Amino acid sequence: MIKKIPLPAVSRLCAIHRLLYDLSAQGVEFVSSAVLGEMLGVGAHNIRKDVSYLLETEGASAKNGYEVERLKEQISRALGFDMEFRACIVGLGKLGLAILRNELFFNDKMRVVAGFDSNINLVETIKVDIDVYPSVDITDVVKRLNIKLAILTVPQQFAQECANRLVQGGIKGIVNFTSVVIKTETFVKVRNVDLTGELRILSALVSLDEQSSLT
Repeated sequence: MIKKIPLPAVSRLCAIHRLLYDLSAQGVEFVSSAVLGEMLGVGAHNIRKDVSYLLETEGASAKNGYEVERLKEQISRALGFDMEFRACIVGLGKLGLAILRNELFFNDKMRVVAGFDSNINLVETIKVDIDVYPSVDITDVVKRLNIKLAILTVPQQFAQECANRLVQGGIKGIVNFTSVVIKTETFVKVRNVDLTGELRILSALVSLDEQSSLT
């Protein structure tokens, strides 16, 4: 069995996998922990420790570093990237549609198979490549299509209600783009992405840097 991987290591392994994908496309065969660490802004020891959680480590060579293809495959197996997951988007406003129409967010192993919105007129007239449904149908459709992941981009006053319907349908993970901290069952994984909050933090850091440069 694979050792339990801490959340920070999972996050870095996901980022490492993306880098390995790009390096492979460029024809790079080997990469060192130092180079990966520099690309991610962390120490090489963090990279080596993260990789140590995987079942196999023979993809590493003291001389050449990690074999890009082998390490990419090891991470894929360990984190389930070779499994197919069906996803849905709840809230088909500007943000929801932007995510839906950006093919970089998804691949053949992670497919968006349904969209939901409370605006019936929008549901009936919107032109997208997936089936869309009224929000009241979330639970039934999630069950029927065996959807495991959801992206929540609804107005904050509807966030908890939609999350409840998703959980009742058997959803296992939610990416929450609303500013509301939604409450779910313990078996449901939630990742909160507060764009407004991140911009506020970023503006504060820039402001602090500018203030310090004046002293």
